[in-house]
Amino acid sequence: MSHELSASVEMDGKHYLFPTVKDGKRLSMEEVVRLFRRGQLKPFGIFDSAEEATAASKKRSREYRPPTILQGE
Repeated sequence: MSHELSASVEMDGKHYLFPTVKDGKRLSMEEVVRLFRRGQLKPFGIFDSAEEATAASKKRSREYRPPTILQGE
């Protein structure tokens, strides 16, 4: 089973949903925030509440399809 890992963090009254794996490395929340502030990590979405961020995360999980890897490329 393939999946992606994400987490939400509240900043300035908004709830950001971020990937927590980058280049095959699991990121701490501190790393997520630091990379975001440097412009090196984009959120999956920005929401008004933690509940909206959680719902979006669950929807992403239900709809996630891993990338297809073609043999010989």
